[in-house]
Formats: sequence, C-alpha cells, structure tokens
Amino acid sequence: RPCPLTRLRVPLQSPRKLPQPPQNYNDNAESPLLPSGRPLKLCNYNRCRDKQIPCEELMKKEDCLCPGVTGPKVQPDPPRIQEVIASRSTASIHWCAPTSTVEGYFLIYRKVEVQDVMKTPVFNQTTRIETLSGLDFDTSYFVCVVASNKAGTSPIDLKAKQYGPCHVFQTKPRFSVWFFVGLVAILVLLVIIIGVAAWHCRLKRKSPRAHGSL
Repeated sequence: RPCPLTRLRVPLQSPRKLPQPPQNYNDNAESPLLPSGRPLKLCNYNRCRDKQIPCEELMKKEDCLCPGVTGPKVQPDPPRIQEVIASRSTASIHWCAPTSTVEGYFLIYRKVEVQDVMKTPVFNQTTRIETLSGLDFDTSYFVCVVASNKAGTSPIDLKAKQYGPCHVFQTKPRFSVWFFVGLVAILVLLVIIIGVAAWHCRLKRKSPRAHGSL
C-alpha cells in the first residue's frame, strides 16, 4: 500500500539584507596630506638618470616622498646595467641605482680570457654613466658595476645575466667593414682604369697599320 503524500507548509523568510557601506563618503575628498599640509606626491626621481639628485635632497626641497630604500647600515643591493656602447678602445657603461642607500659606485672589468681584474676610482652617488678607455680593439670584456656604502659593497653576479650588475661586451675591430668595402671598391676601380688604358693603347698601335695598307 503506497504511503500517502503529506504536504508541508514552509514559511517563507524575507531575504537577509547585506550590510551597506557607510554613506558619508565624499567623492571629491582631498588626497592625503603631508605633515607640512601639502598634497601627497612622489619625488621626480629616476634611478637610471645620470647626475640624478639624491632623493633625500629632493624630499627636503620639494616636500615629496621617496621610494623605499634600505638604510646605510645595510649592504646595498646590486645595480643593474642598462646599456653598454662600445667603440674600438672605449666602452660607455650605463646603469640604474638599486633600492638601497648608496654612497658611491665603481667598475671592475677584465678581458674575458684573462683573470687580471682592473678597478676604476669611486664615482659619487649621482653617477649613472661612466666610460672605460684604453681598451684593446676586437676584444671581449667582462664588466661589473658595484655600489658601496658604510655597510659594504653590493654582490657581483659572475653569470652576467641580462639587466644584472655584470655584462660581457666586445670592442669593435680596428678597421670597420666599410673600410674594407671602400678598399675593394678602389681596387676594382683601379683595375677598370688600367684595363681601359691598355685597351686604348692597343687601338692606337693598330690604327697606323690600317692607314698604311691603303
């Protein structure tokens, strides 16, 4: 015998209201203010700009905020090389500052096949571009940018990763490709001139015999 169906009456509840955000906000609220009462703004500071004024000085002059950096008692992070432009005997090294307190920079470099390392004098903290001179032409060099402060110096990455503190570059050959192209063009032109002159001389030698036979 089948069981009879029983109807259950379930009372319906009104949907629970979600908490609403406070309505006392103002769309035109002013930006946070610095202790001086001026609007909050970031300093016009570029880590890769050469002769960049230290951000601490900009903060005092312009009443702005600097990006966070580690203090002078912390070993600086490594800078990163942005670009290297090499000629026959020089190389311009352009780097970006780390997010650390830096008191100076210096470069260490060597030939790839030689272990003797050379070091430049220390540059001030605003320097981002420096030129190595007296390099050998058509030679591979390994260069690193090192930052320093009272706590020590930044580490060196011997793998020379892209946009790291170290980089491998090669100076240009003593004579460029265009020099050899021009030299070949001059030789070809001389051969053509000599050939035309020889052909002209042969014509002159043959012409008197032709008149004499008449």
